[in-house]
Amino acid sequence: MVLRIQRELFIVAAELATSKKSRSKLKPAETLVTSNMVEILEKDIDYLTDKNGIPDFFVVPGENSISSKLNIDLTLRPQNLSPDLYYKICNLYDDLKE
Repeated sequence: MVLRIQRELFIVAAELATSKKSRSKLKPAETLVTSNMVEILEKDIDYLTDKNGIPDFFVVPGENSISSKLNIDLTLRPQNLSPDLYYKICNLYDDLKE
C-alpha cells in the first residue's frame, strides 16, 4: 500500500508541475490523477484510521530509532540502491548513537 501511494504521489507532482497548456498531454493514472485513484486513497485512509486510530501526537523524523529508520526508508527506497548499501545506511543511525 505504501509503495502504491508513494508512486501515486509522483503522479500528483507531475500533474501539479504541468502547465495548463500542456495538461492535454497528461495520461490518466500515469501522469494525471484519476477519480478512481482518489477513491482508493480515501478507502485506504478510512481503513488505516479504523485500524490504527488517529495519532494525538506528531511524529518527528529522527526522534527515535524507529521514526528515524522509517524516514531513511522512505527517502532511500525509490533510489534503487544495492541491498548491501541500503542495509548499511539504514543501520547508520544505530552506529551514530554509540
